[in-house]
Amino acid sequence: MSLLYQDAHNTLEGLAEDANTHLEWASTRFWKYLLEQVFFEARWIIASQQPPTKKDRDLRRVDIVIETIRATSHDTVLFLKAKKPNASQSDIEMLEYQAYVAACAYSAATGKPRVWAMTSVGTKARLWIFNITSRYLLPFFPDDEGSADIDKYFDTMSDLPRMTAHLEFIKDNITPPMYLLDIVSSPPRPANAMLPGDWHDDEVRQVDDYRQDYSVDDRRPRLPVSWRPREAGSAACGPSGLFCSEQHQLAGQFEDTESLYLHNAAGMTRITQARIGYDEHGKMAIHLNGQWVAGPSWQRAKILIGGRERRDSERLGSEHTEDVCIGGGCFFRRYLGSEYLGHITKDNSHNTLYVLDKRFTMN
Repeated sequence: MSLLYQDAHNTLEGLAEDANTHLEWASTRFWKYLLEQVFFEARWIIASQQPPTKKDRDLRRVDIVIETIRATSHDTVLFLKAKKPNASQSDIEMLEYQAYVAACAYSAATGKPRVWAMTSVGTKARLWIFNITSRYLLPFFPDDEGSADIDKYFDTMSDLPRMTAHLEFIKDNITPPMYLLDIVSSPPRPANAMLPGDWHDDEVRQVDDYRQDYSVDDRRPRLPVSWRPREAGSAACGPSGLFCSEQHQLAGQFEDTESLYLHNAAGMTRITQARIGYDEHGKMAIHLNGQWVAGPSWQRAKILIGGRERRDSERLGSEHTEDVCIGGGCFFRRYLGSEYLGHITKDNSHNTLYVLDKRFTMN
């Protein structure tokens, strides 16, 4: 974890004073400096006034874009749109819609269904998740419901370690993890959101087309890993022509679960009436009985519900022939049961606990 040294903290205090006094340029300068303290390694690029796509005719500009560049990959991690302090509610509504439009444009250009976004008013900020199947931005931090409300923005200088902990989480998870999508819900999209004259929201319609097709296509039981918007004049192949080759459709449309161990729920304790989240240090935890219960490590897993070993006389049915882990041991057995996605951890007594994803949870 990166640390903010005293010199950096002193600089931030001076930048914060400007950010809460002057126009957007001062807010952008404050956030660029803070982000550079967190994303400091050589692989990170933090640039200002960048377009959301690489298209030559894209005249839209995002105040700050964080990218990570490797020899074989180039990913946009976060879009940040900034406003001056004392922005009106309509200004904040436009600000958040611009962040959403930028994420839609990036998703449509790259096929990536999730990306981080951030909006700021002076030194106050909200972190968001763009998810292609959600109707609008999902609040990540603070995770209060609603949008276009300055009271839901976090005053960074009032608790700088808390903000940096959430930025560290983004640094460690450059694509928003899927389990976060079950924790919060997106607010309604503004019905008459405005944009500056040099902005357009063409890609929002492409995302809307995809989401509508996704919601009625029962062949897509899980969230997409990649997608491709329909091009004008293209022949339809699949709902609305969004997937124009079987190879593309199979190449990463679903979450990759092949490498996950299948854990038999027998011998484990299911946590109900709880939600998965992260504590004040940005570490994954479960919220139970009014408090955060943090495990030493949460792991993504497949959970086998109602699993039992198949007798040779039984029909195959929903047979699972793979490693099944009970407690500390894993065995290759034939099991009957239903698979669900979730997370597992161990408590202080080394008992295994599990939480199921909401969309796959049984009552």
